[in-house]
Amino acid sequence: MQHMYWLRQNSYSSHENLLLQQETNAVRDELRVYKQAGGGAIVENTTTGIDRDMPKLKQLAQDTGVHIVAGAGYYVDCTHSEATKRMTVEQLTDVIVSEVLSGADGTDIRCGVIGEIGTGWPITDSEARVLRASAHAQARLGCPVIIHPGRNPAPR
Repeated sequence: MQHMYWLRQNSYSSHENLLLQQETNAVRDELRVYKQAGGGAIVENTTTGIDRDMPKLKQLAQDTGVHIVAGAGYYVDCTHSEATKRMTVEQLTDVIVSEVLSGADGTDIRCGVIGEIGTGWPITDSEARVLRASAHAQARLGCPVIIHPGRNPAPR
């Protein structure tokens, strides 16, 4: 508990928080429990740059009977590749739209929401372009957008 605040504010600085892909069996077990309790669908909003694994999500859905809705787009600046940071709003919009209409990460597995789109504080240029692209994509697609805004620390 003594580290909870730090972990919440610096989630990418804790290596253990980045190992979810190694927990596939535990996720499968939890999804089965969720299904037995009456659950039918979840939103898994891992986006480009933070190890989204579309084939694994599809396999988990098939194994458990739980519909998994994947997220399209990009998270916070520290997860943006250099190529992403060079993209225009129009290019980013096209990628997000394609992830929803055609498939993500070289698969035919389509995303069902945009996000989780994240920003830090202060918002970076790359994050601002991603937010604009997400808005443009949402206007074209009509699908939900999940946004994680950055926090302005309170003055001391």
